[in-house]
Amino acid sequence: MRDSKNKSRKELLSEIKNLKKQIADVQNDNLFQKLKESEEKYKTNYEHVPLSYQSLDFDGNFLDINPAWLKTLAYSEQDVIGKNFADFLHPDYKPHFFFNFQQFKEQGYIHDVQFKIQHKDGHFLDILFEGSIAYTPEGNFKQTYCTFKDITKQKEIENALKESEERYRNLLETAPVGIAVHQDGLAVYINRKGCEIIKADSPDQIIGKPINQFIPDSVFDKVKLQVKEILKGKKHITPVEEQLICLDGTHVDVDISAMPIKYNNKLAVQIIVSDITERKKTEKEILEKTSQFKILTEAAGDALFVSDFETEDIVFVNKRACKTLGYTEDEILKLKVSDLDPVFINENYRENIWKTMSPGEHQTIEAVHKRKDGSTFPVEIRTGLIEFNGRKSVLGFARDITERKKTEKELKKYHEHLEILVKERTKELEEKAKKIQESQKALSFLMEDVNKSRKELSESNLKLSESNRDLESFAYSVSHDLKTPLRAISGYSKVLLEDFSAQFGDESKGYVYSIIKNSNNMNALIDDLLRFARIGRNELDRSEFNLSVLVQDCFNEIKSLVPDKKSVITIQKDVFINADIGLMKQVMTNLLTNAVKYCKTDKSPKIEFGIKKVKKQDYYFLKDNGIGFDMKYHDTVFKVFKRLHNAESYEGTGIGLSLVKRIINKHGGDVFAESEPEKGSTFYFKVS
Repeated sequence: MRDSKNKSRKELLSEIKNLKKQIADVQNDNLFQKLKESEEKYKTNYEHVPLSYQSLDFDGNFLDINPAWLKTLAYSEQDVIGKNFADFLHPDYKPHFFFNFQQFKEQGYIHDVQFKIQHKDGHFLDILFEGSIAYTPEGNFKQTYCTFKDITKQKEIENALKESEERYRNLLETAPVGIAVHQDGLAVYINRKGCEIIKADSPDQIIGKPINQFIPDSVFDKVKLQVKEILKGKKHITPVEEQLICLDGTHVDVDISAMPIKYNNKLAVQIIVSDITERKKTEKEILEKTSQFKILTEAAGDALFVSDFETEDIVFVNKRACKTLGYTEDEILKLKVSDLDPVFINENYRENIWKTMSPGEHQTIEAVHKRKDGSTFPVEIRTGLIEFNGRKSVLGFARDITERKKTEKELKKYHEHLEILVKERTKELEEKAKKIQESQKALSFLMEDVNKSRKELSESNLKLSESNRDLESFAYSVSHDLKTPLRAISGYSKVLLEDFSAQFGDESKGYVYSIIKNSNNMNALIDDLLRFARIGRNELDRSEFNLSVLVQDCFNEIKSLVPDKKSVITIQKDVFINADIGLMKQVMTNLLTNAVKYCKTDKSPKIEFGIKKVKKQDYYFLKDNGIGFDMKYHDTVFKVFKRLHNAESYEGTGIGLSLVKRIINKHGGDVFAESEPEKGSTFYFKVS
């Protein structure tokens, strides 16, 4: 029985020992799993944390870095591990590092420490450090755990902002005018000039004080109202003359303007002050010294009057006023304004004009003055408020506008006469329209142009409109009245050559050929005149099109007409323009014709078309290798019938470039040329 008990006890102890071992094994497995999970979690944070991480040993050498560190500075692990941290710092920071690193190890942490660290490409980044020390169980230094972030952009912005604020402050402090800012009724800023005007030794004497301390009671309510208007959104208060109270109690005359600004992120009012003490003193001296005032006024070319604002008595006149009105000075000084101006009372000038003006403001009106003999004449008066002999007065400069009124009357009469001429010419054109059916459309355009001119004449006194219309009328008259006999002359001349050629000698045939040639030239001239006249009248039919294609088409047409000239053209592709395609075809035809025509006989025409910058604007251009011209004739070549070469040498009507200029002007554009004799010409143009 005893043996059985002992055996059971041994077995029990063995089972307990085995059970303890199993429990230990389970615990070790759990610890291993937790350790593995912790390491995985640390590795994930270590590799993916957005901050740059580094670990240093006791001497400051790199033990570890994370991918963010390498990405920020572009190094590899081989470039860094084992190296000392100071090797990567800006030279200016190296001496400080060893001292700061020692303090770091002593206190166990660092916070918001800034360094400059070198990127692999050589430039330096500004970084902000955070770190702590890891210790062994015995309390000894183990390693550092540090993170940093790149604050280079932040530093650049801070430096730029600091420089901007410094420039702005220097500008304010050196400004020739006083500048102050008040917020919630208190002064918060004032510059040097402002202190000087207010007689303060430093801004500290002004800042923090209420602004009403520096404003006289007589104008405080007005200033208070203006401040409310500014703070409600009125952008700017224009300069007004006021007085300020200086620190010593004296008053100073100033010009003040004000505007709303943001100051320390709060709405405030900025005041700009100019000391006008000397100006006011000068004005007062001029007005009080009548003799000096008189010298100045006698030099004026207009009649000058000064009248009392309240009594309307005339208190001063110059000699011109006396001469114009036929009074002596003593006689005029006994009169009132209404004695010289018959409409003064009826028009109520005092209420409607005088009382609406502010000091420094002027108004111009037309009135009537009455001479001593009772006759009247129209005047233009420029009037304003002044102080004269210590009283509020009205200063007026009166100019006799009799001749101007006479001219206006004559222009009105001329306008009426033009209306009659327009009606007569309209009737004449209507009659011609019935007889010549083929010219009906042209006459319709002319009637539209005449009616348009009539409307313009009713709004304008310029004679140039009539000249332009006469030119158009002349062009149409020449076109339709002369083309028929010209066709007859040319036709009969051809009949003579065809049917009676055998009866003519060489000289006679030459005369007939000359008649035909000159008839054709005259017919071409008439067509050009008609085309020239139509340009000013027809409305533009604008569209976007490829000008390069149009230039090629025009060149092909011209080249077929003069096959003996081996013309070559270089055209920039896909040059587009927004214009009237019909008119632009006329422009390019004329320019290309000239380029081919004005070429030396021993050379083949070489032409270039494109677009380029001229005077910082896009200009289309056509360049040739022709005979060129002297630039002193630049304006001449664009005038009607102005030719630089005789018709025997180079055929033409003398209207081609005039048409070009008129078409470009109608498009609201510009055209000019650059040329040199024997070296060719380049014509530039643009449209709006």
